[in-house]
This record gives sequence, structure tokens and C-alpha cells, in this order.
Amino acid sequence: MARLHLIHWDPVEGRRHQRTLEQLGHEVAYLGDVTGPALGRALRAGNAEVVLLDLSRRPSHAREIAMALRSRKTTRHTPLLFVD
Repeated sequence: MARLHLIHWDPVEGRRHQRTLEQLGHEVAYLGDVTGPALGRALRAGNAEVVLLDLSRRPSHAREIAMALRSRKTTRHTPLLFVD
């Protein structure tokens, strides 16, 4: 299946979503615990095929992360999936 990065701002829900996606056969890195510059580094270094951004808690944060990913040459073409 796919290598995913999951960004969710509620650790309980984020881990639950991670387990669900893993049961479906995906390799999931949950990045909800990572913030600031470390998050950017993790996203660039992780070689994800898709980045999942949760909109249920902090949609403005998800938008900022998406804009940052699109502005970088290394992550510009990584598909972004916004979920709620």
C-alpha cells in the first residue's frame, strides 16, 4: 500500500486513525506530536507518498503546513489529503 504521514492535533484520535490505516495495510507515521521546525524536517525526511492533514481541530494549522509543503522543492509534488 502507501507510505503516509498523518498530522492530527488530538493524540488519541490521531493514534486511532493511525491504527486504522495500518490495519488497511498502509505504513503510517503519526506526526501529531511533532511541532515547529522539527515537523518540517520530519515531513521532508520521511519520504511519504501522501500527507494526510486533519481539519477537525486546527484547520488553519493544516493550511499553513500545506502551504509550506508546496513551497519546498522536495515536497511540492507530494499529494496532500485533507480529512475531517
